[in-house]
Formats: sequence, C-alpha cells, structure tokens
Amino acid sequence: IRNKSLEMKKYSLFLVCTGLLLGVFLLDDYFEAHEYVAIVLSGAQDMYDNTVRDARDFYEGIVFSIYMTVSLIYFLKFRRFFMKGSRFAIASAVAFLVLSVGVDLTHAPLPKAILIEDGSKFLGIWGLFAYFTHYCLAVFERIG
Repeated sequence: IRNKSLEMKKYSLFLVCTGLLLGVFLLDDYFEAHEYVAIVLSGAQDMYDNTVRDARDFYEGIVFSIYMTVSLIYFLKFRRFFMKGSRFAIASAVAFLVLSVGVDLTHAPLPKAILIEDGSKFLGIWGLFAYFTHYCLAVFERIG
C-alpha cells in the first residue's frame, strides 16, 4: 500500500507540473506575454515599433530561452513518464512547437508565415493536450 501511495504522489506531481507548464504556454499564447515582456524591456512603443526591433527580438529570445530551459528541466525530471507513453505523439507535438518558435524568432519571409506559426503552435498544444488527457485517463484506470 505504501508503494502505491508513493507512486500516486509521483503521478500527481507529474500531472500538476504538466498542467502548470501547459497553462503557462496557453496563457502566453493567448495574451502574447512574450511580446509584452519584449516590448517593455526594449523600450518600444508597441509591437510595430521597428526603431528598437533588435532589442525587442533579443528580449523575446530571452523569454523563449527561459521557456526552453524550463521545458528541458521538466522533460528530464519526468522522462520516466514519457517513456511509458506514445513517443511519436510527444515528439510530434514538441516538433510543432519548435517549428512555431522558429518561425516566430526568424521572422521568416514565408508566404502565410502567420498561418505556419499559429497553425503549428495550435497543433503542438493540441497534441500535448491530447497526449496528457490520454495519460491521465490511463492513470485513473490504474487507480480505479
């Protein structure tokens, strides 16, 4: 019984951290917090102020670097849980998110770049949500 309780605490920590991380990503996406932080720190008037574009891009890169560092720590801390689930599902979701960040940071002059950026972000977040919903249901079945 004690081992089952300890195992449930690990699952709980994993699921809570997952919810927090996805919540931060969703709030950032909805409110464009990374843009706001970059604008405030660079001294720009708004997101279209190109007089300080390099500084704005620099600070936006710092925000993305923080997100990547936190995500890497999260994946390393909970790698045991990821090895139990669908590796393809999690890898494709992460690949879509990386594509979105790459398009956002490079300001690539692609046709319909906003569609590529937001579409891949949507697919990445949806993929993570689907993966973790499936994972939660599997955990609840085990403790049922």
